[in-house]
Amino acid sequence: MWRKIRVITGLTLIGLGVIGVFVPLVPSVPFFIAGVALAGPDHPVVRRLREWLKQWRHRKGKSG
Repeated sequence: MWRKIRVITGLTLIGLGVIGVFVPLVPSVPFFIAGVALAGPDHPVVRRLREWLKQWRHRKGKSG
């Protein structure tokens, strides 16, 4: 039961982090960090987010 609560809270915080990317008054990085810490690094959503960030950094490094 606690695992489900942690995952739901973590995914909610990740969602707030995504909103924070587009809304200047909401900080995004603290929400992402807390969300990943709560959801766990092996959760499928966190894994997809990490893969997307790796690809984004790789593309950004080539264009710069």
